[in-house]
Amino acid sequence: MSARYFLSALLLGAAAASAGRSAQPRAMPPPGAVIYACTKPDMVALTFDDGPYQFTSGILDEFAKYNAKATFFLNGHNWGSMLDYKPTVQRMLAEGHQIGHHTWSHQDLATLTADAVLLEMTKLEVALIPIIGKFPTIMGALGYHVIHANIDTFDYNNQNTCLIRNSIEYFEDGLDRGGSIVLAHDVHKYTAENLVPAMLASLHRRNLRAVTVGECLGDPEANWYRGPRDGYVPPSTPIGGVDTVHGTCGGENDYDLSLLAVVMIESKFGHVPVVDRTAKVGGKGKKRASKREPNFSHVKLSLKHLTLASPRLNSMFSGPWLESTKQSDGLHLWETGDFFDPTAFVIVMNTIHGRNRCVPKTISLDELAKIAVIVDDLQCAEAMETMVDVWLRTTKYDETLPFGRDLILWLLVSQVFSLDSIFLATTRSIMLTSNGQLDNLGLPIRHDIIAEIETRKASMINQVINAVYSAANHWLQGKGNSIRPRSQTPILGFRPDAQELRPSW
Repeated sequence: MSARYFLSALLLGAAAASAGRSAQPRAMPPPGAVIYACTKPDMVALTFDDGPYQFTSGILDEFAKYNAKATFFLNGHNWGSMLDYKPTVQRMLAEGHQIGHHTWSHQDLATLTADAVLLEMTKLEVALIPIIGKFPTIMGALGYHVIHANIDTFDYNNQNTCLIRNSIEYFEDGLDRGGSIVLAHDVHKYTAENLVPAMLASLHRRNLRAVTVGECLGDPEANWYRGPRDGYVPPSTPIGGVDTVHGTCGGENDYDLSLLAVVMIESKFGHVPVVDRTAKVGGKGKKRASKREPNFSHVKLSLKHLTLASPRLNSMFSGPWLESTKQSDGLHLWETGDFFDPTAFVIVMNTIHGRNRCVPKTISLDELAKIAVIVDDLQCAEAMETMVDVWLRTTKYDETLPFGRDLILWLLVSQVFSLDSIFLATTRSIMLTSNGQLDNLGLPIRHDIIAEIETRKASMINQVINAVYSAANHWLQGKGNSIRPRSQTPILGFRPDAQELRPSW
């Protein structure tokens, strides 16, 4: 048996301890006890760690074919961002699957302080509320039931068409030995495409039911979650944790935490990051939203750090705006609106505050673009340079990218962070492969760059037309004839040998 290396916590009745309601009757071990196996006969609990991710929806499709149920131990920010897979999380709940807690960012809890462990748990809970309206129980006095597996598929080590057969054999052997809680991961391609169908087919042949952990332990569904309706008020801890700068990622700093940022958990960001450029940060007369709406999180920040890193924030907090005036609690208030992605916002804030242990060392292109939107708005690219260099070691530009969304994201990233070589390669690809007028996807790509790309593209087309006429004339000259293009002057004033588009930062 291989235990989960990180805490996978699942609410199984513990919420009743302080929620002010009576839990349903159950025969469960006390919170903190490790659970290795189902207690109900003829049931097997298939569990999946580390998602949601791009393969999770396919796994849900397979379970729907058998009317089977699973338990998904979610991370908030691991292989992907949970905020990018909200429909998938909602589908889990709607189709009767169980959601468990696998911490926000999959850190090794054994290496963290007690406060940092608590933060890892509460960040996920705060993020889950606007998605499903409830969450697995918090850490501490309420307790968790810790779920281990007595069948480990080791699928993460077997990710190709041949090796995945090993995971299938581990599963079959585990069933033969009487195992009943199975560990797999919904973030892997061959788990979704090979292992899951094989496991469900095997359970069907053996007349075993694939159920949730809660059901296989005889725990009523009413005990699996709790939420605001239970009288619980989420802590003011933000999804990113920079309000607990002291000790969050190790060590302490004498930060002057005199700024309270109000961040919307429900942002406008979907799979394509979008920013409303008509809503200026800190605009005069800006209407204030309620400070305590449930879809907001609150982050305490250092005003000194932010004003040094961001010229825009420096102007905002020193100018005649509402933000420059302290509130009754002695804090400045900064309401970011709904056009900052919350996870990206936390990454930027942790970087500016020098909390490097809190900053992921690898991110996706989507995440980098969302960070770029914030950096462009705050004008703090210099403060992010070191981390951008780290991220670009693994998130690499592909010169073979066809025209599409990813190419536009790279255009934004290269513009914001002054990445000359990527900017040149991206604009060249766009000019060569795009059709029609360039769509900026609502991103803050400079209008002069888009206009110049369109102009250069038109010039390139004109050069091709002239080359065709030249070749035709060369062929016809031998016959005493010739043709001429309708215009001898390259359109839009560009010579046929016009140089490539150069960045002007």
